[in-house]
Parts: sequence; C-alpha cells; structure tokens
Amino acid sequence: MFSFNLGGAGWKRIALLSAVAAAAIVPLAASSSQAAFTDPACGGAAISGNGSTLQGVAQTFWSTNVFPVLNCPGGPAVTYNANGNATGSGAGRNAMGAADGVRVGGTGCSGNPCNAGGSRFSGSDEPPTPTEQAHMNNGPTSATTDDAVIHVIPVAAAAITVVVHIPGSCTQPLPAGDLDSTGRIILTNAQLIGIFSHASGFRTWGDVLPGVAGCDTQVIHRVVRLDSSGSTFALKSFLNHAGGTFDVANNTAWPDDDTGTPGTCASTQTICRSASTGGGNLRTELNSLGTEGGIGYLALPDARSGYDFDPTATAPHDTTYWIKVQAVGTSTFFDPDANANGYRTTTDADASTPPAGSGAKGSNCQTTTFGNIPAGADPTIGDWSQVDGTGSTTGYPICTLTYDLAYDDDAAAYGNTQTEQDKARTVKDYLTGVVGAGQGGLFANDYDPVNNAALPGRPGVSLLSIAQGGVNAIGWNKAADQNNTPTTTTVATTQPTTTSTPTQTQPPGPPSNKFTVTSSHVSGHKLVVSIQLPGAGRLSVKATASYKGKTLTVGSTSKSVGGGRGSVTLNASASTLSALKKLKSLRVTVKITFTPTGGSAASKSVTLTLKGSAKPKHKSKHHR
Repeated sequence: MFSFNLGGAGWKRIALLSAVAAAAIVPLAASSSQAAFTDPACGGAAISGNGSTLQGVAQTFWSTNVFPVLNCPGGPAVTYNANGNATGSGAGRNAMGAADGVRVGGTGCSGNPCNAGGSRFSGSDEPPTPTEQAHMNNGPTSATTDDAVIHVIPVAAAAITVVVHIPGSCTQPLPAGDLDSTGRIILTNAQLIGIFSHASGFRTWGDVLPGVAGCDTQVIHRVVRLDSSGSTFALKSFLNHAGGTFDVANNTAWPDDDTGTPGTCASTQTICRSASTGGGNLRTELNSLGTEGGIGYLALPDARSGYDFDPTATAPHDTTYWIKVQAVGTSTFFDPDANANGYRTTTDADASTPPAGSGAKGSNCQTTTFGNIPAGADPTIGDWSQVDGTGSTTGYPICTLTYDLAYDDDAAAYGNTQTEQDKARTVKDYLTGVVGAGQGGLFANDYDPVNNAALPGRPGVSLLSIAQGGVNAIGWNKAADQNNTPTTTTVATTQPTTTSTPTQTQPPGPPSNKFTVTSSHVSGHKLVVSIQLPGAGRLSVKATASYKGKTLTVGSTSKSVGGGRGSVTLNASASTLSALKKLKSLRVTVKITFTPTGGSAASKSVTLTLKGSAKPKHKSKHHR
C-alpha cells in the first residue's frame, strides 16, 4: 500500500504548467528605458506594493533612504503593506494573480484594495509554484490579451530565528545543563522537530529541559502564523532537512492543530495563532504568554524587537530571546546573527556595560548556498519554487531568499493606458534601486544582500546579476515595440547587456529530470520519502532488501504526478513483516525514479533501516 501526501497544488496534473514552460523560451524585448517607455526615468506616478512582512524593514529602508534619496530625489512615493493591501507572502503572490489569475487592481478585481489602485509589485519569501506562476502569466481570462510574464526577483536574504518565551512559572535561574555558553536554552534539531510536530515526549517544558522546576508540566504552546508565510515555508523546509515530515505545500497546516480563536491561547492549547497576519503579530501573541510561555519563529529583523538577550545573572531573568540552531547532521550550533555579540541587548538589566558589538545587526547567511537556481536567458521568469537555502551543514541552517514580483510589461497585465505607464515607470525605477544601491544597507538592517559571487558552474552569472537582469528587462507596451524592432536581453556579469538581433523562437530543450529527496525516515513499518520534483511526469518508488540470499521487495508504487513537493509512504509488505519477526533489523534500499513527461528517467536511492522483533540470542553457560 502507499499514499501520496499532497497539499496545495501538490503533485497534480495541471494543464497550466505548460504556460510556464512556454514563457521560459519567449525572448525578452530590449530593456533599459528605451523607446517602449515614453515616461522619462523618475517621471512616473506613486505606487504601492504588498506581501512579505519579512521584507517590512527592508522596504521601509528602500522607500525612505534609497529610492527618494539616491534614485529619484523628489520623485513619486512608494508605499508597502499600506492602502488596505493584505500582508504576508501568500497575499503578495495572490496580489499578482497566483490564486486565479485575478491581479489586484487589474481586470476582475473588485473591492478594497482594488479601489485604492492596487499593488503593482509584491513581496514573497516563498517563490510561486509553477501553478501559481501560470495563473499569474495567464491572467483572469482564457483570452491571450491579458497574458503577461511575471518576474521573480531575489532582493535579499534573511535568517529565520527560533524564538522562545520561557514560562514565568519556571524557577530561575534555569539548570546550567539546559543552557549554552551564552545563557540561552539548548534545543536540538530532534527536539525542535518533536516540539513542532507535538510528538510524545516533547510536549511540556519538562520534556525538553530536564531538571527544570516550576514549569515542568506546562504545555509548550507552538505559536505560528495566521497567514500563509514565507517564514513558515523556510522553517518547515529546515525541519524536513533535519528529519521531519512537515507539510510544506500546505503552509498553515501543523500536526495536531487545536487552534481556537486566533489571538487567544488556552492553557492546554498546543497551537496558538496571532489575531492578525504578519510576523509582528506572531511576536505580540508570543509576548502575551507571560506565565505559560511558548515557542515560535520570526525573521531576524522582526525578532530584533524584544527577542535579543540580556544574560544578566540577577533577577529579573530574560525570558524572551532567539536561540542558536543546530546545523543539520552536526553537533554544532549557529546563531542567526552574524556578529559575535549580536544576539545581546544593547543595555543590560543589571546595569553592567554590555560588551563591544552587542546588538550588532546582520543575518548569518553569507555562506548559505541556494540550490536549484533557474537558468536561461532571463532566469527571473523561470521556476524558483525549488530554490532552497535551508538545511545547511556548515552554517546557520534557516536562511531564505525573499523575492519581489513584478510584471515584464504592465501594459499587458493591467492595460495600455497612460495611468498604467506612469505606475510601471515607477516600478522599474524603484526596483532598480532595490537591486542596486539598496543592497548596500541590508546587512545593517538585519538582512544579507543578494550574493554577487558567481554561481557554481555558471561563470559570470551571480544571483545579483540575475536580479538586476530581471529588473532591467521590465518595459512598457512591448508588443508594439516588438512589431517594429524586436531585440533580446541576456544576463551579464554585473549589468545586463542588450543585443539587437532579430527575435528567434528557440525550440524548448528536454524537460528537467533533476529532483531532490528532501528527507526520508521510518515510521513504524512504514518508509516515508519526501521529494521535490521539477515538473509533471511519472514517479516510481521501489524498496528492496537482501534476505536469506535473495532480494525481498519491501514495497513499490508508480504514479503519474505533477511538479512540486510531496511525499510517498510505502507500507512494508506481508513477506517483509514476516521476515522482521525473525530479524533484529532489516536494511532497506529505496530507489526513486522520476521520468518527466517527454524526457528521460533519473534515479536516486536512499537507505533506511526497519526494526525487527527478534530478541538477541544468549549463549547458555555451562558450569563444571
């Protein structure tokens, strides 16, 4: 028997996937502010954006200190998460039409914030899935007249922190054995997985902090986001790399979810949600649990307010702070702040002088490698849903990219009017500053800038040059421009370059067969493998073992699937269960084969061990 555990778009056959593939081979029209824009640079109109709350601090910095100072002094205003726009990464993607093709402020949009003009760019820490991207590109109708191409532009990197509120009922100081050298509690990856999955043995503070008194029987409240959040996406991805089986596709789903009314948290409740969307409201909810405490997660810029640490040895002891997190597969713990004393408060409650560098800002993500970066002439119109920087074995393991979403041509997305051109001009000018001068102040605001080092195997191409190339490609009324002198844009080392050769449609290459096994584990007599697929195709999973000199089939399945993330569960066969009664353990090889539609097969294998029930044999003793 088997089950495919799906969530959201999951592994479903969706015809719209082909629209993304088609978009990836459409050459871009000439970028810069060429003939397509009749508005001069900085001559546009005020715009708004919405979405990711992780980006909140950065967007304030960009719209206040970069765009009106360095890019367009005296230019139009840019606001973010204002004008009634919904917040959170999911809301940001939906503003661009991820749910059904209806773009906020565009055709088919009604009510507020459409009445306020709607967003013309948005933020998301979770990149759109192929299905969402197809909805964005295809628009609200079946006609091609509202088709447009969305750019997924990396604009910053950030650390997601694990934050705790130690119950006020705990006897202080906490036992030294529960604390690291900085005075903060230690929670291993196994404990974090157990806590967030509400597993037996990880449900009270006494379960995870041996020797704690006064609060040992207190339930650990898991404080999670109300909305679809990129921070949730990053945390769950990390926990799965560490051995968990969290549903990443269904962003707001948590094991044993007993949420009551958002904004309230009963004493026995294990999942508590904030009353409103956004990371700041999660922080507020966690702060409110003074006596009972809890655990949650925040982007470092959000955690900075109230969750830095005062290691005073005298009362009152600090009970709200972020903790170090264990690198996957190692015994080493890393702080989300890149500075030695960055985790500390800038003033100490016992009036002692904090050491130099206390409160220094900057996400500890400089060494993070983000895998599965799209290729092509303009990677920002490709599939970013498989890009992942969590699960590091050598540094802080919960780092994420965050993205701004904007259309290649707003004339196609929102209509060919002067009003829309004025807004589109500002979108391009603003994002030019974001991926240009705006990168310089990110570290000081608790982020990391987009990396400008060459990507592995791609000399001359960096994440930053990809982002700059995507912004540079944004234009206006490209359909009319292409009817005259079509051109193509390519990504260069630092600044994108433009050529004036006629557009030629290239035949698509073979579909990718590269997939990732994100985690694998044993649950009783079940084998569970989580997989990330590049697109639709056929997935076959077969588990075998060697038993008595023969190959034993433990379980197998084959199924047509769509792209994205999902998991496969194989129950041990009857013959395997019979063998396990005679064995202490059985080593099993699980072979995963993915064949993309119209492409060639690729395989990977993982090894898992099933526990048997045979008791060890003891030699009898003979006494002479």
